[in-house]
Amino acid sequence: MGRATRADVARLAGVSLATVSHVMNGHAERLGFAPATAERVRAAAAEVGYVPRASARTLRYQRSRVVAVVVPDRSHALRLPVVNEILIGAMDRARSLGYFVLPVPVDQDPGQALVHALGDVDLAGAVCRPEDLDDATRRILLKAEVPVAWVRTGEPAVPAPGAVSLGVDEQVGVRAVLAATDLEGTRRPVHLTGPGPLWSRGRAFLERLAGARVVRADGWLIEDGLAAMTALLEKGAPDLLFGANDQLAAGAVLAARQHGVRVPQDLQVIGFGDATQSVSQALGLSTVTWPVAELGALAVQAVIDGGRQGLCRTLGTSPRVRTTTRPRGRSPRG
Repeated sequence: MGRATRADVARLAGVSLATVSHVMNGHAERLGFAPATAERVRAAAAEVGYVPRASARTLRYQRSRVVAVVVPDRSHALRLPVVNEILIGAMDRARSLGYFVLPVPVDQDPGQALVHALGDVDLAGAVCRPEDLDDATRRILLKAEVPVAWVRTGEPAVPAPGAVSLGVDEQVGVRAVLAATDLEGTRRPVHLTGPGPLWSRGRAFLERLAGARVVRADGWLIEDGLAAMTALLEKGAPDLLFGANDQLAAGAVLAARQHGVRVPQDLQVIGFGDATQSVSQALGLSTVTWPVAELGALAVQAVIDGGRQGLCRTLGTSPRVRTTTRPRGRSPRG
């Protein structure tokens, strides 16, 4: 009879191969596996006479070709360019290096979702947005002995001991697009955003346009911007609107057109994002280029390189002026 294998243990215990590895290598407790599961694996190993090879444990992560990318598991999440762009950048870079990306959706119980991923697949690394994980899940991830890249899509990078930290300076691009826009005579500026806290990009707009109103849509999609702008127009049209993303700004442009408000003569509209497959190009939307695809690529590169502990880098944003704003110095209305 041949030597017992992980497959024999997995079959008898009713678990995955990776779960067998985690339990037999002593990682079950810190990864949050149920004690009953760990005991079942150990009992199955004893029954078939399985003994893990030291060389296999040593080479485990060197063999892995899979990088997890944690994404929010919400009904509309994959319709938002920020999620798609991170995945596109991550997958393109991983593929060029001979690796694969495993999207790990998390929502109500992010810790359990991550533990399942760690139990099912040997990972070469993980890419996460801090806002998608709770503190307990972050601790699980940091204890998992895989390189981690924290990606802040809305704020500058913050040093993260033992991990890679990447971020974005949103404000530099917002200031630049406003500097290129004719603001003379602006009386009714509005910042249209979605649920949740005010992002760095919005704070930059409010700092430049004193007295600007903040209007909150019910969500972050085009239809949310359309509904919010329609309600706003019933109370009096703004003359400058900055959308917290291109979807909200696009909805505002569509609502303005439906109500006979001229863009950019009567209303200037600015978005944020300029994603690869965005409505911004189709509508000629002036916006701010958000390098989230580059963030995804850099994060995957960093974890494949072994984590590059201590790496802390912030990418800039830049203006993309199109036809929904008037260039600075031009006569406001024609």
